[in-house]
Amino acid sequence: MFFILSKTIGLLSSPSTIIILFIFLAFAFKSDVLRRISAFLALIITFLFTNQALYTYVIQRWAVPIVPISTVSDYDVAIVLGGASRIDMSDTDRVFLNENAGDRIVHAVQLYKTGKVKKILFTSGSAALTGMKISEASQAKKLFYMLGVPKEDLLLEDRSRNTYENALYSKQILDTLNLGKKYMLVSNGLHLKRGLACFEKLGVKCTPFSIDNDGDYDRKEWHMYIMPKIYVMSGWERFFHEYFGYWAYKFQGYI
Repeated sequence: MFFILSKTIGLLSSPSTIIILFIFLAFAFKSDVLRRISAFLALIITFLFTNQALYTYVIQRWAVPIVPISTVSDYDVAIVLGGASRIDMSDTDRVFLNENAGDRIVHAVQLYKTGKVKKILFTSGSAALTGMKISEASQAKKLFYMLGVPKEDLLLEDRSRNTYENALYSKQILDTLNLGKKYMLVSNGLHLKRGLACFEKLGVKCTPFSIDNDGDYDRKEWHMYIMPKIYVMSGWERFFHEYFGYWAYKFQGYI
């Protein structure tokens, strides 16, 4: 039940869902006052969630910032959290990467190629509620091999369905193989707060490595404060997914 709720919480907390709701109410209410209030709220919410300056202010206080690879110490294992590829499109002869998470694989390979990590552990099964149950790890493996990571240095965990299970099953692999004690956790800056908390709850200490600079903008540019940018709304959706996901995990005892 928690797995299903965790997958639907993003939809319910999406700014676009809230805006559509108020637009619907603006037409559904019989009272002119309530219709005007609903339309006004839809307009205000749209402005707030397309405002880049507000988004930047919030994200910079939540996300783990990006750092140059040259400043990173050496680690035994880079644990790469899933969500990097689209398994719903992987029944073809290629691997499709997610727009906001595909760099998890690419940056992990960069860390490996530059000698910053000795091995890569990719953790992800299938998070699909319905349809195909292809593990993401089986698809990502193809790309890792194509990018030059040898089989002996690539570890795969293919049972997990969410971030907590990423940590749970990864810990089992790490404990069994005794690969060292210095671990790096690779994911998006927004996702790392929840990811780190899950691993720490299970006694696995990791150093975060962000693959993006989401929210790293120059807030002094005037247009960021007044000009709506529709793409910012998708950033808010990712933030709310992580924010509510974090507190749901805390309530569940995962972190």
